Amino acid sequence: MNLMMDAAKHILGRSISNQYGATIGRIVGILTDVRSQVTSVEVELGNGQFLNCPSSRLVVDERGIKLLDDWKLEADNLRTEFELAVKRMQALSDLHRQGDIQPEIYEDFHRNHDSNLNELETRRENLTKKLSLVNAELDHQIRELEMFLATNKMQLASGEIDPQAYKIAVDSIENGLDRAFSAKRDIEQISINIASLRRSSADRRLQQSSMSDIVLETNALNTGKLLPVKFTGTSSL
Repeated sequence: MNLMMDAAKHILGRSISNQYGATIGRIVGILTDVRSQVTSVEVELGNGQFLNCPSSRLVVDERGIKLLDDWKLEADNLRTEFELAVKRMQALSDLHRQGDIQPEIYEDFHRNHDSNLNELETRRENLTKKLSLVNAELDHQIRELEMFLATNKMQLASGEIDPQAYKIAVDSIENGLDRAFSAKRDIEQISINIASLRRSSADRRLQQSSMSDIVLETNALNTGKLLPVKFTGTSSL
């Protein structure tokens, strides 16, 4: 999120939560660049430690201040960059087939965009591994919370803890479970989404686009329509 200091100065000292509503600390510092654009904020965590967060992970609205998980931001950026890369490759191929771009320029651009797609594929693979690790951590957290939830119920039934303490503890555990299950659902959906961002799927889309153009040209020839002629040079009298 792009924040200017004039707007961001009001968040200093305020609490900040994660994207699932759990308070993680408060903002104690704001860094800006020479244009007064916020680059990062310093967050004091609940355990007294500090965390520096890039402004791109911040969401500030009427509901408060939230810090997006880095894997969600990575997934959003990856999808945007992948779609743009494929569109550019398609446009480049179209220009080449239509004779609107010099062959040597086409080859140069094609190598650059091809390298970019390979880099995006590597990032997709790394993100997939990261999501798998986060999902495993959430599974462990859920098992742990469910164990303590069952333990609290047993201790309440046996008279070892009082009902008021039980309610406070159970409310916190159930909120934690809700957040963990919400995160797992998000990870599952994101994993499905980024699975479609494979390099092979980009190649298929480009191939399908090329085949569509060939079909259109064939149909035009069969119907006797004249195709546009591209002039790649000039002649002298």
